[in-house]
Amino acid sequence: MKILPSLFILILPLAVSSAAPIAYSGKVAVNGVNLDGVAQFRFTLVDQNGSVLWNHADEANASVSVNVEGGHYSILLGES
Repeated sequence: MKILPSLFILILPLAVSSAAPIAYSGKVAVNGVNLDGVAQFRFTLVDQNGSVLWNHADEANASVSVNVEGGHYSILLGES
């Protein structure tokens, strides 16, 4: 039975590094008017100290185009 824990330890990093994308949605308005069209977004996760834990792109100022309809948008974060 010692083989099973060892196998788990070897497979765990592969499972963590290939985590599934996370669905995220929101609403955006400009001057109180719901946006319609394509908007440029930047997504970053930071901790309470302001340290970046995850960024949607390798470049700090890169943005991603997102379709917005009636102010609503949705995107898969972490999708390649």
